[in-house]
Amino acid sequence: MSYKIYAGTQSGVDTWVDKACIYDPGDITDTKKLISPTLTREVGKAGSLEFTLPLGNVAHSALQKLMTVVEVQQGDKQKDGKEIWRQIWQGRVMSHEQDFRVRQKVYCEGEMAYLNDSGAAPYSARNVSFSQFLEWVCANHNAQVDAYKAFTPGKVQMDTPMVVPYIDGLKVVKSGHHYDDDDDYIQHYTIYNPINGAVLWSEEVEQSSVDSQMKASCLSWELNAERMSGGYVLSRIGENNFRVRYPVAYADGKTWNANVSVAKAYVSCPTCSKDFGTYSIYDITKASESSTYKITEKGGLYSLAINGEVDSRFAFDTKEPTYSFGDGKNYGKTLDILQSELTDKYGGYFVIRHGSVNLPFFGQQNYRYLDYMQKITDKNPQTIAFGVNMLDLSSYTKAEDICTRVIAFGTKTEKTWPFVDIQSIISQTANDVKAQKIYGIITKVIHVEGNYNSPQSLLDAAEEKLAKNLRYLNGMTVKAVDLKDAGIDIDRLAIGKQTHIFSAAHGVDTWLLCSKLVEPLDAPDKKEFTFGTEFSSLSDLQSLTARKASDAYDLSRALKG
Repeated sequence: MSYKIYAGTQSGVDTWVDKACIYDPGDITDTKKLISPTLTREVGKAGSLEFTLPLGNVAHSALQKLMTVVEVQQGDKQKDGKEIWRQIWQGRVMSHEQDFRVRQKVYCEGEMAYLNDSGAAPYSARNVSFSQFLEWVCANHNAQVDAYKAFTPGKVQMDTPMVVPYIDGLKVVKSGHHYDDDDDYIQHYTIYNPINGAVLWSEEVEQSSVDSQMKASCLSWELNAERMSGGYVLSRIGENNFRVRYPVAYADGKTWNANVSVAKAYVSCPTCSKDFGTYSIYDITKASESSTYKITEKGGLYSLAINGEVDSRFAFDTKEPTYSFGDGKNYGKTLDILQSELTDKYGGYFVIRHGSVNLPFFGQQNYRYLDYMQKITDKNPQTIAFGVNMLDLSSYTKAEDICTRVIAFGTKTEKTWPFVDIQSIISQTANDVKAQKIYGIITKVIHVEGNYNSPQSLLDAAEEKLAKNLRYLNGMTVKAVDLKDAGIDIDRLAIGKQTHIFSAAHGVDTWLLCSKLVEPLDAPDKKEFTFGTEFSSLSDLQSLTARKASDAYDLSRALKG
């Protein structure tokens, strides 16, 4: 196993204009030697690459800050002896300093930092899903940067998706007529519910009795725009072709009577606006389980039964929960917006991956995908075990930015007669009583902008801030040998995967996310892995502490015999 480092410039994602190898341990010359090349990768962060360029290196004095793209490749030998190389990190040169010996110490940051090269003007997003918000963020970013820094919205796995049933192929039909008081001919138009024959939508239109042309207004509805009608969701999907969605949703193995509404989804921003159309919003937060409808899943396929009888006419798709972001005043760098609006509020991780697609007439197109993941469930096949590949272990539990009380203050405006506005400063306080018993009272004061705050809006802001600032980090730093590096035929220990860590001597037998990996590229046997889990509730931390204490007690008894 070995590493190579390349540097050059790009015109598009993974599209190199020029590219040169600047580090190759197998090269017999001094033109591709580096001193102490160290790669640091961390889940949800840009990561870094640091090295020192000796005078004889081919890239000496040739690396341009911010413009030079740097790529690290890792090679693994296969069973047939061939070595397969793959990209494991990409970034750009940020700084270099030259010492007395004319050696250049170079610092590179990872490609996620490209999101610092763009920003958004004050924005307001309403009724959008995480996927849609990420789509807007990427579109806004891409319009402001070079093509090689572009991001494509990727997978979003944050909320439990709701599976929603629908039926296509409904028609509007002439359902009758009558004459009004002026003896005008009034044509009746109706869309019927295919399940029970009830009226979903109806209309009466004045027209000539001999006019056979359909004049129902639903035939000119905006394509795919959804609307509520009689408790159901209707939309036009073609020429006299309609879809009906039913007010139930399947989630967590149950079928729920959903609260359904229709709203316009959009992001309004001077630098980039997005109109996602008008569509249905399903909410099951306060829903009851349905006794009429039952959706079941088998092998990834869904079916729906009504009062126990399966109806094969139903098709299914998924609905994401929707949110609102920004208040028309928020602005900033793209990466800051992503963190403040998504990971700081809802948790999760941003993950970057590269891919390519062969398109007709255009050939291979390369993409840099930005995924947003709530949990990372992929597992490393290797176990890090005491006496096998574990060299050292240290554990930690720390409270970061902790506070147990938040006071939010803001301006309240009251209108009085005659036409006079009276403004006053009001405040609300949020407390975490359990945390205060353990850590004492640690107060943070925040200001909520605007002139029309209410006690409830201030309390909401205080509670949100309190939840965000009551986070605990638990984990361990492990120095271990990757068995792949020792020549064993097994998949490599990878960052961003759940890993089994076992040491009876330390009372450790757990799965933790490999959240950070420091790799000295010239000394792979000195890799340092960090495994950690973030807790945002006091009960989780107390449970963990109790488990650790129990494990330590059991270990102590075992050692004493």
